[in-house]
Amino acid sequence: MTTHGDAISAALDEHKNTFQQYTDLEEIFLCLKRKKIIENDEYHEMMKETSGRKKKQVLFLHEKIISAGDNAFIALLECLKARYKDLAEALLRTLEMEDEAFAKEVRNKWEGGSSTASQVTAAQPVGLSTTWDRIRENRMRLRDEFNLDFQELLRSLSDKGVFTLIEGQQIRGKPTPKQQFDELFDILICKNPQLYYPVFLKALTDIDRKDVRDFLEGGSFQIIARDLLHVSRATVPRTVNRFLKVILSLCQETVKFPDNLEEVKFKFKTIADLSGVKE
Repeated sequence: MTTHGDAISAALDEHKNTFQQYTDLEEIFLCLKRKKIIENDEYHEMMKETSGRKKKQVLFLHEKIISAGDNAFIALLECLKARYKDLAEALLRTLEMEDEAFAKEVRNKWEGGSSTASQVTAAQPVGLSTTWDRIRENRMRLRDEFNLDFQELLRSLSDKGVFTLIEGQQIRGKPTPKQQFDELFDILICKNPQLYYPVFLKALTDIDRKDVRDFLEGGSFQIIARDLLHVSRATVPRTVNRFLKVILSLCQETVKFPDNLEEVKFKFKTIADLSGVKE
């Protein structure tokens, strides 16, 4: 019995429809038989199934991988690698959400610890998902207030290689636009933000939604300052804070309010529509 059965079961259950609709299960079973995960008689029994064949095969695959031990899941990933690598990656991402430490161990064994993806994961073990936080918090605002067209976004992200073919089919396969929108972001925020967050922002610009990009990046003033001065995102707020501290330290001696304050307030309103200037 696998020692990480719950996490593996959750990963397999999440993608059971993909196995049923988009994979050649006979080919996968044959591969697992060669790896001694499936017994010869079990393989032939599954090949005999007729009524509800694929559904039964997926159920058998799920139960077999769970009962055969942790190495059986790695064997399954190896069987998927040549033809269904995107599905294998999706299984690993789901596994990471259930058991991050075990998922890292599985990925290292599966990839031999040499791939770019595993190197990025190893280099960024802490705070990996922080750049998705603002999207997590505001995803409903993106849909309901900004009216973000997820179909255009999906097309742009797919063209940029963010979503695999199977992931695109999985998103479009949801019955309602709301569910499709949710599925898109559920899959997106499972991806490595160091790799894909900049691509996501570029996609927003490409579909003429710079307003959404500005909102997610935290305000247009700092973005304009950053772009004009060619400094990093972190430098702008840090410099603004230092500047404000200096101004505040001098305000008692240097900053003087005019006697005609109401007239000045009116001019601010007239020239730049800047209301609310107070004493």
